[in-house]
Amino acid sequence: SDASFHKDQQPEQPKQHYKYSATQFISFTINTLGGLDEFGECEGRVVSKDGQCYLGNAHNISQDIEHRTQLVKTILQRIQDDAFAESPDIDHADHVLKIVALPEFFWRGPNGAYSTKDMVQG
Repeated sequence: SDASFHKDQQPEQPKQHYKYSATQFISFTINTLGGLDEFGECEGRVVSKDGQCYLGNAHNISQDIEHRTQLVKTILQRIQDDAFAESPDIDHADHVLKIVALPEFFWRGPNGAYSTKDMVQG
């Protein structure tokens, strides 16, 4: 049969052409742990027994989500602005895949992850 080959031979694979040959991670760092009362970060906020507070808007989840959305828009705008900078921080080569990374707990409110209902109706 035409498909026969020795067990130590591999069938020829077609050459693959990838658009990207490199990756650049662009990270955004922000405190997602909460504020500490002992450092004056919790003024006007509910403070837990261990002296921590939620730094977002715990009283209005819609505004909290909107504020975080605005932060992401600002981040993306800065990345776009960098694309036209004379000395950019981001590699402009087309073969470099850019990945924007946010903190794992960025989209969490005072009670944990936002519900889909909060995100859609907000």
